[in-house]
Amino acid sequence: MCWKIFTKFSLRTAALLLVAGAAVVGARALAHADSSILEYDSQGQLKELHEVTGPPPATPGAPKTSGPNGPEATNAFAPETWFEPGEVVVANAPEGFEAAGFRTLEKLHFGALSLDVLRLATPAGMLVPAAVASLRRQFPGVIIDANHQFQTARGESDQSLARTAIGWSGIDAACGEGLRIGMVDTPVDVTHPALAGQKIMYRSFILPTRTPAPADHGTAIAAMLVGKPDPQGFGGLLPGAELLAGNIFTFNDQGAEVADVIAMVKAIDWLSSAHVQAVNLSMAGADNRILHEAVNQASSRGMVLAAAVGNWGTYDRPAFPAAYEQVIGVTAIDSTDAIYSFANRGSYVAFAAPGVQMWTAVPGGGKFQSGTSFAVPYLTSRIAADIAAGGATSADNFRQSLSREAVDLGPPGRDDTFGWGLINKPPPCRRTAAQTRH
Repeated sequence: MCWKIFTKFSLRTAALLLVAGAAVVGARALAHADSSILEYDSQGQLKELHEVTGPPPATPGAPKTSGPNGPEATNAFAPETWFEPGEVVVANAPEGFEAAGFRTLEKLHFGALSLDVLRLATPAGMLVPAAVASLRRQFPGVIIDANHQFQTARGESDQSLARTAIGWSGIDAACGEGLRIGMVDTPVDVTHPALAGQKIMYRSFILPTRTPAPADHGTAIAAMLVGKPDPQGFGGLLPGAELLAGNIFTFNDQGAEVADVIAMVKAIDWLSSAHVQAVNLSMAGADNRILHEAVNQASSRGMVLAAAVGNWGTYDRPAFPAAYEQVIGVTAIDSTDAIYSFANRGSYVAFAAPGVQMWTAVPGGGKFQSGTSFAVPYLTSRIAADIAAGGATSADNFRQSLSREAVDLGPPGRDDTFGWGLINKPPPCRRTAAQTRH
């Protein structure tokens, strides 16, 4: 298989950086009222859990997963086969709902999303696809699906700073003051020098029996969004903003980093209840009916979500949640404006931003990372700032408004590789003038 990769001469120059060794700091999560606080070491291993009141093998599901009801065959490049073994989820079930042989594991009420969800264990000997099909036949019209898993949309790379990579300068420490941004991701090391002292509220939504994924990905995304200016290049796009960060990622039995639908809906409900209007979703997975309903409800309440288009390098398998019409899909380009080689293509690709060989904050210092994950914060920061300035308040409106300023990178007009092209203008700051690429 080969892909035609469109390139255009970049007016951005490659940033040369000398990275000083960062001091190794503890990676203890910031405590907040009514939160599950996860304490983990520098390797991302769980140390303590307590309640405070007031491409493969990184691809989840690549190995076969043996659940309590037998093996569930999975495919590394078929996200519809990534799910929690032996589990199905049901949304807004009718009164008196009963499914013979299915055991209720969890009853959840999401007030901000007007959503009630049941997490059910499948009958012994019944695989998840068969269980979903059986329930849908018995209860037509009810929202029923597998408890699908999602992955962070990153790869590894072996140089760009968040701001200079896109040519946005003149962003000071106060940029973003008064704004509130949400992100759903892995744990965040709030003690990292780029994040220590920033306005961050962190919560975890994983089951206490699961081990949280490492904080590398979440810390990187958080620092791109709100990292404070510093000489090591971790400065964020809106350092003055408040960030609400929810962790939903754990290790599965095969050591892959995965997040399930239940945790994702919990995080979205939390952000919606906090009236967060711009949310960063640097992850990808299969279409899921319960997640789609949660996204619908959040969107109807004024939340605009930006998500990674995925790193499977395919045209025929769209990544969700990016492919939902209420979500804006972002792809990644390198320093020459060439598409990231593993980026998905498709009609849901809306915009492009840098995401290849990005210098990112991670616990204990920094490292280079690549993936469509790292392109999403550029759009999220624009969404947050534009909404605060009285701009668009829906995904459709943002697609229309930003398409008029995007730098076209492929064939004339929108295409399935770059969407409408590179996001052009930085988020407006009260104390700094926006600078536009020419």
